[in-house]
Amino acid sequence: MAKYETLAAVHIVDQELGAAVFDALTKRLLVVSFGRSSADSSIQTFVKQAMPDAVLYPESNSTIKCAIPIDKDEFEFALGEQRITRVNAGAAESTRGLLREEALVEPDFAHSHRASVGCAGAIIGYLEAKHAGDLDGAVAVVWELENHMEVDQETLSYLHVFDERRHPNMHSQSKRRETTSLFTLLNKTRSAAGHDLLRKWVLCPLQALPEIHERQEAVSVLLLEKFAATLKDIQQTLSKARSVRAACLRIRTELHLVDLESLAQFSYVVIKLHQLVSSMGPVPRLIQELLTLDQSAFVALGCMIIDTVDFDASRAEERVVVAANASTSVDRLREQFDGLEDILSAASVDMEAAAGVPVTAVYFPQLGFLSSIDVSHFWREAGAEPRLGGWTLKFQTDKQRYYKNHITNDLDLSPGDVFSQLNDAEAEVLLALQGRICAHIPEIARAAELVAQLDCLQSLAAAAALHGYCRPEIDRGGCHHIVQGRHPVIESCSAQGFIANDAHLPGAGCTHDFPQAEAARRALVIVGPNASGKSVLAKQTALVVYMAHVGGYVPATRAVVGLTDRIAAMGRASESLAQRQSALSADLKAVAGILARAGPSSLVLLDEFGRGTSPTDGLALLCGALAQLTAGAEGQPACVAVTHFQGTAGALACAAPVAFWGEATNRLWRRIEVTSVRRIRGIWHKARVVAMQSRDGADGPVHLFR
Repeated sequence: MAKYETLAAVHIVDQELGAAVFDALTKRLLVVSFGRSSADSSIQTFVKQAMPDAVLYPESNSTIKCAIPIDKDEFEFALGEQRITRVNAGAAESTRGLLREEALVEPDFAHSHRASVGCAGAIIGYLEAKHAGDLDGAVAVVWELENHMEVDQETLSYLHVFDERRHPNMHSQSKRRETTSLFTLLNKTRSAAGHDLLRKWVLCPLQALPEIHERQEAVSVLLLEKFAATLKDIQQTLSKARSVRAACLRIRTELHLVDLESLAQFSYVVIKLHQLVSSMGPVPRLIQELLTLDQSAFVALGCMIIDTVDFDASRAEERVVVAANASTSVDRLREQFDGLEDILSAASVDMEAAAGVPVTAVYFPQLGFLSSIDVSHFWREAGAEPRLGGWTLKFQTDKQRYYKNHITNDLDLSPGDVFSQLNDAEAEVLLALQGRICAHIPEIARAAELVAQLDCLQSLAAAAALHGYCRPEIDRGGCHHIVQGRHPVIESCSAQGFIANDAHLPGAGCTHDFPQAEAARRALVIVGPNASGKSVLAKQTALVVYMAHVGGYVPATRAVVGLTDRIAAMGRASESLAQRQSALSADLKAVAGILARAGPSSLVLLDEFGRGTSPTDGLALLCGALAQLTAGAEGQPACVAVTHFQGTAGALACAAPVAFWGEATNRLWRRIEVTSVRRIRGIWHKARVVAMQSRDGADGPVHLFR
């Protein structure tokens, strides 16, 4: 059995991140294609997405959980290409189990993803040396991460998508606990497998529009009023589903009672879910896929396990016990074993008459039948000693002597070593059961994936129903229009209610009918004092976009979300003595990376950029960043920037085409002229205020968050 259910390998070659993942259950070796330039991709982010049990790395790395350092030569491209070719040479049968979106690794792909191919070769080499049997029937396929939105660790942390904290118990510091976050809000899963898959869904938002629509369609059907009772039954059934991944891996080498119980229970869950989905009539493909499972196969699997194993007796004896009527040979031998007491009693009478002293017939497994005589009978007067002609002493203890004679020899022939025969017969029955279960493992693995998928879909539906979310419209033109949007996490924690807000970031040639968006621009600057809710509005805008790409509903009354390839945020101050950089230096580095990679389909968040230096320089840095982000007429990314002025609220007006939103009864408009052109990592350095004008606000105070 494999030591690890999921094994990954990562390596950086010429600033290109390569990765591969091996699933020991499905026998799939996933060779990762990052699509876009992966020079700045985060190893930690990928490890969180893949969720491996261990990671192969060409050198020791304390930042990677369960990292296994191996020789760097194992990551060579040529070696990896040879090993993948060898694995896929016998993959004709394995390709039958491939998922719809998977494709075999071809030479053209291999040469354009050299780092990932090298990682796949490292995994194959490691398994050949440690667990060669795991590669039987394996197949190397492509895992295209370019079909997913790119979100770095800084953005995940800024948006509180996950918020893991160490366990407060000092004896459980290795454990993590999930505090209030977007994931905990969406996580209404009922099974362990569903929990793990939803975590991957949230970590890997989709970018392919058809897949997003498929998830939305499935969620919308589950939310229909006519399926309310069916959804409740589905949730109750899913809560009974046990994780079978580890069970399927262990059962290839040995049988454990807990694994057999899990598989029997899982068979029931699959059968019940099949019936519930069938009763719904026509449903979207993601739900309909469950009906492609062979229900009769799981009926046979469940009945086979239940009819073969006596679970009550197994728990009592702490071993797997064959059930009655499962095997005629086991039943016959069990009946003989139960009748041994009568046979031993009769033999004791016959041997006592022959020996002239009390004799007890006993049975020891493997040793057979013996006669037992107390040693005190051998210290009597002459003529009173036992008559043991033809008896052979086998061994003795301090109190007993054990002999073989013609009576025990006859019993050794019939009934014979009953206990050993019974164990052999049970082992033969259980070995046959093990073989039949192993034959079902590919279908069990596929069923586990589909059950977990259904669990994720019902979880998204349950969260949408509980919090009153709406179905977003996905726009290919990159337009973002959010009406009465809410921050999902803060809303769930707020006892006084949440003040909803609109946000409009139209794309080029936007044709959506939103009257409030007439004066909107591709970049939005939110101004106001501390604790006025500026960051909340920026985060909720990004979270609505993020949730839409997960495939679920969003916290708004109406939302049009543009198809987004990247969300990049500069939010948290991050000084680092270890890296010898100040908070300002860290912010400059982060924004420089954002500006270098932001494209027309990206969403950029700048939260208080320019802090940590003088107000003039900070304002200039923000203006320079906005100017560069809004430089292109059609290729500019959507941008939400947050800033404030000391002592007064206002809105920043610069040469860049941006919209402003402030919280004040008096709004200050500042026109900024960028002068003294000097760059720091591509960002303008200095600016000066050349004009200032104020006016009274007509609408009164605007509360972004209370």
